[in-house]
Amino acid sequence: AQAYLNDENIYWKQVEQDISNGYVVAYTDGSFNESTNEYSYGICIFDLDRNEINLCSKLSYAAFVESRNISGEIFGVITALDWAVSNGYEKIKIYHDLEGISKWATGEYSANSEVAKYYTKVLSERFDTCIKYEFVKTGKVFTRADFEPYASQIGLV
Repeated sequence: AQAYLNDENIYWKQVEQDISNGYVVAYTDGSFNESTNEYSYGICIFDLDRNEINLCSKLSYAAFVESRNISGEIFGVITALDWAVSNGYEKIKIYHDLEGISKWATGEYSANSEVAKYYTKVLSERFDTCIKYEFVKTGKVFTRADFEPYASQIGLV
């Protein structure tokens, strides 16, 4: 409440703290367009120089369409990890609003859907040995003030 009264952006403070600890920061979100059967993602990344990078895409791979926006969430995370590895970063912190993102990664949730199985396989085969990644589940659906809605807007199909 005090941060609000002081007009402080607590989310930017967290980004600053993460960057100072050597993490690239990514906010991810996914969406689904029922009329076109396309899922999509938006990502807002902050690199170690505090540059903002926005990535998005829409996809419609038939085996993953049934998971709707969850597929978008998962491909957002995979893309953020790909970006970080491709750009030579060693650590990334990924903020997300879908609980399964972190729980599938840790094994706390079983990967039952095709897209969740794909996700856990990609994490273990492609990323576990080349980058340190951490997930932060946000406690709410995002708003523009905390970067996620921006990721959400970027990813709308």
